[in-house]
Amino acid sequence: MALRGTLKEFQIADIFQLVSQQAKTGTLRFKSKGRTVWVSFLEGWIVRVEDSRKSSQETIHEMLLKAELILQEDLDIALDVHKNIGRSLREVLSLRKLLSEEKFNQLVLLQMREALYELFSWTSGSYEFDANSVLSEGTWGRLNTESVLMDGFRVADEWPKLHKKIPDENVVIEKILPFPELAHEAKARRSSRSMLGLAERQLYEGVKVGLSVKKVVELSCLGRFDGLCAVVGLVEQGCIQLSQPLGPRSKPALGRQRRWPKVFGQIGVVLFYLLVVSMVASSNGDILGWSAGRNVLANPVLRRHIARAQMARIETAIEIYRLENATVPEELENLVEARLLRADDLRHPWRSAYGYLRKSPSNYELLSPSE
Repeated sequence: MALRGTLKEFQIADIFQLVSQQAKTGTLRFKSKGRTVWVSFLEGWIVRVEDSRKSSQETIHEMLLKAELILQEDLDIALDVHKNIGRSLREVLSLRKLLSEEKFNQLVLLQMREALYELFSWTSGSYEFDANSVLSEGTWGRLNTESVLMDGFRVADEWPKLHKKIPDENVVIEKILPFPELAHEAKARRSSRSMLGLAERQLYEGVKVGLSVKKVVELSCLGRFDGLCAVVGLVEQGCIQLSQPLGPRSKPALGRQRRWPKVFGQIGVVLFYLLVVSMVASSNGDILGWSAGRNVLANPVLRRHIARAQMARIETAIEIYRLENATVPEELENLVEARLLRADDLRHPWRSAYGYLRKSPSNYELLSPSE
């Protein structure tokens, strides 16, 4: 597939969507203002992201230290062992009982997502896809491209509101209040108030009086955007107080979308639908049978595209559930109970629910409804 041009002609989201839909293997190279970013794909999945400013390995080393998951001296020793015996850093840290492979993989995926979200902000530059070159060394995980795109839309839409709430990330934690009990959360649910999710709980564990918001986010390993969303959630629920009050309160979209793999937000979904519509329409002409006032979800072509993205969201939620519970869920409803998805996410855009079979604690099968 010959794919090259400028970002003014073809946006990054369109390029990613094309590579994903065609399940291509290769490396996309983006250049802008003296900076280069390489994104490697394996059968349409993102497997590595590299930046000319700083390698992914260096970024992960920084994340390990900033999150205080490892001491500098222990990291130096592990890196020496890694170079001398040829074992991956992930294996060395696990063998020396410094960090589990599961936690290391979580940081790798976070590193890729954070780099991609920054890349999505580029509005100028050039791109080129090389189908014969894949950066395989240092590849430790993979991301579903369509899920990353939807989440990227959400980040782009919500970031300005979030920045207004916390314009200065150096503001410090002034007071910590008791974490709500389950009974209180149930009462909050009945009163239609947003509940605290797993992201808030994870961040709350690292909260200490005197720490800056920036440091608390680094300790949480949630990423900058979702970490700041969790801080806002804790403040608004009365769990912590900052030395400076939050900015103007906006509509409660942030309170409902605090985890990066959780429901990605209506704006992101709508933009994704529009992206699919434009791409399918341009490649298939009248196949859509588009007419004013017609229900989009009644079109079988669009339903299949939307269902594909929806299944990716469910698979992402299953992976997070596995990381948090050391097993995949017994049934899809467990994802709703864990607040990783909503009930209607288990069937959208179909009338029937997605098929799910748990084969083992680490293996499952997810099927689209036969409609």
